[in-house]
Amino acid sequence: MTDRKKTIFFFISSKHEFFEFTKILKKINLKNQKLYLLIENSERNQNIEFNFNSNINIIFLPNIYPSKNLLKNILLKKEIIKILKNLNFCKDDLFIYFHNGSLLFFIVYLFFNKYNLKKIMFVTSNFVVPNDNSKISFKETFLLNILSYPLLNIIVYKKYFVGTVFKNTYIKQKIDYVICLKNEISFTKTKTFNIESYFVKQNKTHVNEPKYLILVVSYWINKFSSYKDTVKFLISKHGKKNVLIKDHPLSNLNDIDLINIFSIDKENIIPKQISLENYIENNQNNFKLIYGPTSAALKYASFMGLDVICYQNLFSNNLAYNKHTLEYFKFHGKVKIISKLSNNTFTYENRKIFHSVEHKLEEVFHKIL
Repeated sequence: MTDRKKTIFFFISSKHEFFEFTKILKKINLKNQKLYLLIENSERNQNIEFNFNSNINIIFLPNIYPSKNLLKNILLKKEIIKILKNLNFCKDDLFIYFHNGSLLFFIVYLFFNKYNLKKIMFVTSNFVVPNDNSKISFKETFLLNILSYPLLNIIVYKKYFVGTVFKNTYIKQKIDYVICLKNEISFTKTKTFNIESYFVKQNKTHVNEPKYLILVVSYWINKFSSYKDTVKFLISKHGKKNVLIKDHPLSNLNDIDLINIFSIDKENIIPKQISLENYIENNQNNFKLIYGPTSAALKYASFMGLDVICYQNLFSNNLAYNKHTLEYFKFHGKVKIISKLSNNTFTYENRKIFHSVEHKLEEVFHKIL
């Protein structure tokens, strides 16, 4: 009789996380582990290409959101639990996930926690609002619990980075290990490992006419009156023919909207259904520079060694947003943050960069898997 392989259940809820998973996977020794990839079966996760050489079991879980239709969600939860119970697991197995605040994640976490699986949380491109800059929204927390508590039997919290729209939704968790990539976490006392980047940086060999990639988050158009003009300024600064625009994948705007709003052509647009992470990885030599607001996308680009500039302060001169941006990129010294614009010239934030002792991910896995 052979010994049972330890099983890893790795939960992802977005294409962002899937991209990171493919990098992390290379650091896991699957000769000694069996792996289930648990994926939220949502619209944003359609068309993911699973090109794995290893034998990985892929399990799609129904997407579920807080809703007044409690009966529907109760049935969805039963379906999710049924899928999970049919998996072959025991208390010596592991549950790995990225910092997450979705209802589906809470259901999956509480299920595996019930059976005492070891829990490992990654904090990488995502951001955990630090306690000293957070404010709990009691009204939203109350309403969220009316919709979610009957499904979870545990309190859900929602807190904001003070003065901004950036938030975390979370439950109190018992976590065995936290793995941080140029990030930190403040609401747990568990063992934390800071790791070296697992993204492969390629040598820069720019093509003859590299482009300036401008990442757009259409949400800011209605939030800040100067946002449209900021993006249009960046386009004019480098010339429309030298610019590519990529909108957020969850944006409600289509290509025609972008063309009209920013006075560009269809040739300037990277379709929003294309995975940004895969696109910049496969085409990074085509980019001279990447602009973006405070976002995970800028962190990805920085991880890959591209030149990155954050333009958040050009359209949001609110001090709370500036503080959030500095906190968000505090471990990312290669991300240049524009402080102000004067005579068409950028002045950059003169900031303190925080550093920590970093370990190789494969060495961390060797200790804890």
